[in-house]
Amino acid sequence: MIEGAELLELFQWENRELEDIKTDFEKIEGIKKELADVLIYAIEMSVLLGLDTTDIINKKLDHAAKKYPAELMKKNAQKGSGSGADSEYWRIKKEYRAKENS
Repeated sequence: MIEGAELLELFQWENRELEDIKTDFEKIEGIKKELADVLIYAIEMSVLLGLDTTDIINKKLDHAAKKYPAELMKKNAQKGSGSGADSEYWRIKKEYRAKENS
């Protein structure tokens, strides 16, 4: 958690565009260092627990793809909200949760 907080701290109190961050060499170097710490701890935990890291990542990505369909998220992004606040999003989410709980 500490390393994750250090990574997020690099963005605290900022509202910069992605392209601006990409061209900020000092910021990118800081992100690389903190991201490496987060990834090292996460992968080490996976190894120590005997988990198949690739498998758990793929399962999570599959889960997210079902929960947040790309077509719907793209549509929301085009509307400018990006929040999934429309009724179609909630309908899909409710259906997904019903399947998951049955």
